[in-house]
Amino acid sequence: MSATRKVTNIEEDDEYAEIKKAMAKSWRAGKEAEKDGDDERTCISYKKTVKYFDLLKNSNEYQKNKMKWDIQYERFIERIERLSSQPGP
Repeated sequence: MSATRKVTNIEEDDEYAEIKKAMAKSWRAGKEAEKDGDDERTCISYKKTVKYFDLLKNSNEYQKNKMKWDIQYERFIERIERLSSQPGP
């Protein structure tokens, strides 16, 4: 039984690792867009990042560091709201 559990955890880790890679990519894209002053691109990238956060919420890593991850999640939500409420050009 423990061998089966180990395999399941490895598969789960692989799945979440792919999600984390995609999340990091959208996060970096958002940071670059923010640095460039492109609010629309920043908002889109951060919305993608939040979706990845939502997918990771069931992972062991998220549960172990729940407080840290929740703070980051809230920061992205705040940024998105701030950027979305700004008038366009």
